[in-house]
Parts: sequence; structure tokens; C-alpha cells
Amino acid sequence: RKAIHEALSGLASVRTHSEGRGAGRRVIIEPTSR
Repeated sequence: RKAIHEALSGLASVRTHSEGRGAGRRVIIEPTSR
């Protein structure tokens, strides 16, 4: 279960960094966003 929490935290971090860089990976994480 700890791995799940780490995975969620990782996705959240990637999502935040993606928005700062230019939403490059945000499209992959949330294709419905576009």
C-alpha cells in the first residue's frame, strides 16, 4: 500500500512540474484535459 501512496505522490509531482515546464506530460496524465 505504501507503493501506491508513493506512486500517487509521484504523479502529483510530475503533474505540477509538467504545468511549470509547459504541460508536456500533463497531456499524457490527463488526456481529457485537452
